[in-house]
Amino acid sequence: MKIKNKKVSILGTIYKIEYRTEQEDPILSDCFGCVTDEFNMIVIDNLRLDPKWKDETDLYINSRIKKTLRHEVIHAFLKESGLDHSANSVDNWAKNEEMVDWLALQSPKIFKVYKELKCL
Repeated sequence: MKIKNKKVSILGTIYKIEYRTEQEDPILSDCFGCVTDEFNMIVIDNLRLDPKWKDETDLYINSRIKKTLRHEVIHAFLKESGLDHSANSVDNWAKNEEMVDWLALQSPKIFKVYKELKCL
């Protein structure tokens, strides 16, 4: 999987997706990716350039990068929907990592069923 920076529209807002290393962006020392609030940017750890991951297979690295990208895109959709700041007295439910992980992990399966049922 060749990795290149790109732009994508999320609910009408353009987000830049950048693949960086932990050395280029220290925020990646604690996570595989993040959404910036200020710059409408999704930053994903380019694991194939990180010496800590040199012994991992391409299959694993590609899978990890795709999972991280799906996760961060869900965060961006929730942000653009205004749900990350208006949780109706529930403590940041739209920023809850467990919920975002569930959506990011299950969405390919959900889309497969939608496709099979022709209801997309």
